[in-house]
Order: sequence, then structure tokens, then C-alpha cells
Amino acid sequence: MLLHALRGLSAQWLEGIEIRAVHVNHGLNAEADVWSRHCAVVCSALALPCQILHVNAKAQSGESPEAAARGARYQAITALMDPGDVL
Repeated sequence: MLLHALRGLSAQWLEGIEIRAVHVNHGLNAEADVWSRHCAVVCSALALPCQILHVNAKAQSGESPEAAARGARYQAITALMDPGDVL
């Protein structure tokens, strides 16, 4: 929804701002690749670049699956960001 809202803003509001989408595929769900393709299709329809990241989100001993996925996601997205980028 946020992506659609950002895309709908006027060019005046977005002057000098690059919008890009990032989808993190944790590979934890049987439909994970379907979701990645869906995100790519939506971004294509909105004429926005989309980067699909595949991460290893397997939980370590004593770690919850959610914590492992969150850590992998944050690490992958942080690696994409340049100084001055806003998430």
C-alpha cells in the first residue's frame, strides 16, 4: 500500500527523490518465490525498480524464526543503503 501511495504522489513532492522497492525472500514459506514474482509484477506495473533479495533466515539454536528472519532482512537491506538513503 505504501508503494502505491508513494507512486501516486505528484512529481513536485518527489523532486530529487528516487523510490525503489526491495523485497526480501526469506525462503521460509512454500509461496516465497510466488511472493517475489508478485512484487516484481507490481513494481513493473508502477514503473518502479524492484530488487529481490534472497537471504538465509534459518534460526540458530535458541533463536526464534521471527528473530532470524528479521536479522537477515535488516542485514540485507542495510547492505543496499548508501549514506543519505532513507528507509
